[in-house]
Amino acid sequence: MLNRQVASRTVNIVLARGTLPDQDCCHDDEALLPNPEQKAPADRTGSAVSDTTAAAAYTGPRACDLLSGDDIARVTGVAYSIGVVTNDYAGDSQCRYAAADTSKSPVMVTLHATGSFTPYRKVPGSVAVAGLGDAAVWHDGNAQLAVQHGASVYSISFLKPPAKRQWAEKLARIALSKLATTQ
Repeated sequence: MLNRQVASRTVNIVLARGTLPDQDCCHDDEALLPNPEQKAPADRTGSAVSDTTAAAAYTGPRACDLLSGDDIARVTGVAYSIGVVTNDYAGDSQCRYAAADTSKSPVMVTLHATGSFTPYRKVPGSVAVAGLGDAAVWHDGNAQLAVQHGASVYSISFLKPPAKRQWAEKLARIALSKLATTQ
């Protein structure tokens, strides 16, 4: 996992089998290192906005709201744990589900309450998937399905084989129904 400082906010990038969503984002390791001297952005009154304040201000859905371990188990036939939050900041969140059988793939759900779908669409090898949200793409090499629903973008990733596109599509439909009721 790489951390990248963006406007004093750390964004986690999950590398799933070696392909970045946007190949043009970074050209050297220095671009990925946080800048410890960078200040938090000022709010309209001129005071610094803390990470805690920004995170607390967001009250919308989070990645762990989109699927349950039971949802994943029904689709895959493998028992999964309750989701564990691995990242949660002002509308960007990640949730990881572990399989009871550790030889099976963990599942990662990432939600951007307001995000760009373009990086997912640009991954070489991405294939459009009809009938899911406003737009959706599957990337077989990353075992990842990304879905755009209004301003929200979420992805479902199987972090190691086996992974099936049909599992991801079924899970995406469950997540879509839950996202629609929480917005």
